[in-house]
Amino acid sequence: MRDPVNRRQRRKQEKLERAKAELSAKASGSVAAGRLGEAVAAYRRIVRLDPGDAAAHADLGAALRRSGDLAGAEAACRKAVALDPGHAEARNNLGVVLQARGESAAALAAFRQAAGLGHPPAHANLGGALFVLDRIEESEAAYRRAIELDGGFAGAHDGLGVVLLAAGRLDDATVCFRRATGLDPGLAEAWYNLACAEGGGLTDGEAATVEDLLADSGLARSRRIALHFALGEYDDAGGRAERAFAHFKAGNGLRRAELGAFDADGHDRLVERTIETFDAAFFAEREGTGEDSELPVFVVGMPRSGTTLVEHIAASHPAVHGAGEVNWIAESDVSGGAYLERLRALAPGALRVIDKTPFNFLHLGKIATRFPRARIVHCRRQARDLCLSCYFQNFVAPYPWSTDIADLGRYLGACERLMEHWRAVLPVAFHEVRYEDLVADQERESRRLIEALGLPWDDACLRFHDTRRTVRTASNWQVRRPLYATSVGRWRTYEKWLGALPNIHGDQ
Repeated sequence: MRDPVNRRQRRKQEKLERAKAELSAKASGSVAAGRLGEAVAAYRRIVRLDPGDAAAHADLGAALRRSGDLAGAEAACRKAVALDPGHAEARNNLGVVLQARGESAAALAAFRQAAGLGHPPAHANLGGALFVLDRIEESEAAYRRAIELDGGFAGAHDGLGVVLLAAGRLDDATVCFRRATGLDPGLAEAWYNLACAEGGGLTDGEAATVEDLLADSGLARSRRIALHFALGEYDDAGGRAERAFAHFKAGNGLRRAELGAFDADGHDRLVERTIETFDAAFFAEREGTGEDSELPVFVVGMPRSGTTLVEHIAASHPAVHGAGEVNWIAESDVSGGAYLERLRALAPGALRVIDKTPFNFLHLGKIATRFPRARIVHCRRQARDLCLSCYFQNFVAPYPWSTDIADLGRYLGACERLMEHWRAVLPVAFHEVRYEDLVADQERESRRLIEALGLPWDDACLRFHDTRRTVRTASNWQVRRPLYATSVGRWRTYEKWLGALPNIHGDQ
């Protein structure tokens, strides 16, 4: 005779599993459609129904992270790991959350633990985390290991392509992007990377595939953004200005919905407070203070103004190291001495180390106070070309001012007011490089740059495109070839759509 108690328990368990499966399917559909609130609610119901389900806690953590609740996401992921220490996806999700919280060391540890459990996505995420830390060889190895474990992992092929692009291996990078889109035609980031890669670009057939993907009304917003920017690149390269601008406008409209509107008044107030605080009297009172070192060089300017190019030219000099965008000045707990120690650790034998964090132009008062013997290099570019280039860039960083032409003009205008102030009051060496002048006479401007750094000339600076170093910004392929003039005056092609953009300081 069958045990009625066991039968009831089995039915109860089966009912629980059905309910969990239905909720899980609903949550997955909500995530795919970008309805993260619904997904979080569904996963919360699952963990209430079965508090011991480690996978459900891990899924809840992933959904909370995507919705922006990083504290809740970390708690959910740690609960999943506590319930099942061998749950690779839970450890991987924890790593993603920790990375989003800026805890790089802890994130690396979580990814390594998940990777040790044979989880291909963890190897790929480890590759991404190492890439951000500029550990390029280790990053490449991690992505390749992910591919060894799962040759059909499209995201790993795309990530490997990004690493190879940063390392200057352009043809290999393009192969990776195409492999990624072949494995997963819906991988929007791979299409965008392919469209942007020099030596790559979309074929007509590939562009048609991207158009078909955009026709899906249920496509997530982040993917739709990347696909619009990919087609914008394709049409711009093909001389179809109206179609190109329409795609860039659509992509920026979606980015604006995601990031929110730019607070132009707030930014104006920030600039005015900075100007009022760091006046001539401020620096006079602090004369003779700060670190006695010529090591740091700060290359600043708006994104797309030529900062990467200028850094690459200077870093081709044997006495100069380009550190990239280290973003340490904005950290309130980093003193002048600690900052110098970090620079020396990056390049022990260098006479100059470049911090190419563009937005350090907001912090030049702090920089001049801490490092009175530092050099500042300000990169400038014709205003309309600069704004157009920013508008056409699908920035990884959240720059709401870049999603609207009028906001771009307002932002640039405020930044120009600030730079005028710095020119007048900064008590440190200040050198400006105009992109158009550099393109017109590379040798003259390069020699002026190296002289401004207080170094003897070296012909290697004219062969900057041969310099083997990692470049992790949007300009990575552009510094791999000699200077070109095709981006000068580009705004004229799009002039009729730039009506809301002011002509800053009479730039022609």
